[in-house]
Formats: sequence, C-alpha cells, structure tokens
Amino acid sequence: MDYNNSMRTERVVLISSFVILIGTVAILYIVGGITSMGSHWLIPLIKWLLFAGFIYQTVQDAIQLHNRPVQEFYYWNYRSFYELAAVLGGAVGAFFISIELAHGGVIASAIVGLTAAVVFPSYGAAIYCGSFVGMASTSVFNSYPNLLLAAAIAAVIYVAARPACQGFGGKLGTIAFAGTLISLLLTQGQLSSAPLPENSFGIVLVLFSMTGAWLTYLINVTLKHGPVIASALVGMIAGLVLPALFGPEEGKTLALMVFASSFAGMSSAERIRSPLYIIVAGGLAALLFIYTQPIAGGAGGKMGTIAFGAVIAVGGLEEGIAKLHK
Repeated sequence: MDYNNSMRTERVVLISSFVILIGTVAILYIVGGITSMGSHWLIPLIKWLLFAGFIYQTVQDAIQLHNRPVQEFYYWNYRSFYELAAVLGGAVGAFFISIELAHGGVIASAIVGLTAAVVFPSYGAAIYCGSFVGMASTSVFNSYPNLLLAAAIAAVIYVAARPACQGFGGKLGTIAFAGTLISLLLTQGQLSSAPLPENSFGIVLVLFSMTGAWLTYLINVTLKHGPVIASALVGMIAGLVLPALFGPEEGKTLALMVFASSFAGMSSAERIRSPLYIIVAGGLAALLFIYTQPIAGGAGGKMGTIAFGAVIAVGGLEEGIAKLHK
C-alpha cells in the first residue's frame, strides 16, 4: 500500500472510530432523556438542552478533524502495538483484582490506574482505559477469553481514535464501553438493569458527583498531577471511604458516582477552562448516571461514557456562550 492510500485508509479508520465514540454517547443521552420524561419537567429540559451542546461540540470537532492535514493521521507505528498490549494488560489486571480478589470494580480500576501512572507513565492512559473494560461484572464476561475480546476491540479503537476528541475526560471509558458492547454481539454476556434511585438519594448523587469532578480537576489541572493519577486517586478514596460511611449498597453507588465524575475531571484546561464548568459537568454526569440506571448495567466503561457525554456538552455550551459574548 503506497503512502497516499495509507493516509486515506487511516482517515477512514479515524472517522469510523469517531462515529463509534459519539454514537456510543448519543445512545446513553437518548435513553437517559427518554427515561427522564416522567420526572419533573425541568430535568428533561436540562438534559435535552445539554444534548444540544453535545451535538454542537461534536460537529465542531468533526469539522476540525476533517480540516486537519492528512499527514497528521499517520499514527500507526511501533508505539501503537505497545498501546494495544497496555489496554489488554489493564483489562486483565483490573478484572483479576475486581473478581478474583473481590475488591470490586472501582478499587480495582483505581489500583491499576495509580500503578500505571507511576510505573508506566508513557502508557498510563492506555492501561487505565483497559482497566475500565476489566470493571465489568461476571455476567458480562464469564471467561478471560471474552474479556480479552472486548479489550482487544477497545485497544484498536483506542489507537484509531487517538486524534479524536482530545482533552475531553471520559474518552477512555467510552472506548472501553464501545469495546464491551461490540464484543457482546459475539458472546453470551448479559447486561443488567437497576431501578431509578429515590429523589432524595438522587440529590445526594448530584452533590457527590459535582464534588468528585471538581476535586479531580483540581488535582489534574490546578495541582498538575495529570488526569490518570487525579482520577485514580479520587476513585480509590471513594471506593474505600464511601461504602464504610454509607453502607455497602448506597456507599457502592456513591463510589461509582464519584468515580464516574472523576472522569469528567480528567478534562484538560484547553477543553474545560473553568472549575465552574467542570462542576456543571459533574452535575450533568449525575443526571445521566441516574437516568441510565435501567440499561447496560455491569458493562465496563459505562461510567466514563457518562462523563464523556457531560464534558462534551458543557464544552459545547461554554464555547457557544463565549462566541455570543464576542
């Protein structure tokens, strides 16, 4: 294959991976919007308004990718194979800690993320991405071969989608979620469903989510410790402390919520320029978390997909507001 044909092929691969990422988030948005229709009228209004921000930012990113020189897409190289292996390793490590050692998905992913950031910093993001695949329940992956299939699909998407949506937190989880869902088309894994939480507990989830997003952004951007360490550290604290304070059921849900919002806090300062906007993204992530409880339970990466949709929406609204003020 000559150079020009290789460039065209990689552009097609990039566009395909971009569509997979955005389509995965859009599914959660649409389902969450439909589920929220029976609640107070303000909730679906907020969600559909933010969905408009999501669409706006998605179109802007698609235009930027289309206008970039084709040479910038030549990114399949020796490093790509290390990244593929890193995603696979992260998935196996997190699944082993979560299931075999019975530490649960949040703590397992946090351990893998912190270890990767310290020991393999160049591949920390890829390993952390794989750990989200490994957060899946045994009803989704009943064997390591099924887990590895999902991780392999996620690894390919990770490399292919590298130039897309850069700087938005939750992208790694979305990649993991897409790999999980695609693999389920080929295996016998079963997703679970959970009821919507009570309104009073929903308010608590929103507050914890906003706090988790802000705290992660503080460690990531303000203190400059990087997105992987920031998210994994917040997730570790949430996974250890909240179940002890609030009991195994509510504590586990709160830990998942905080971990999900920590992915929003992984966003770069170029994408989300103000802590205020990251707090808003945390609130939106909570709404998406609450109203997508009935679908895709037990799938690794769902929490990241929720955060990804939230920060893209807030990024779109922030950019739109900035243009109106010019």
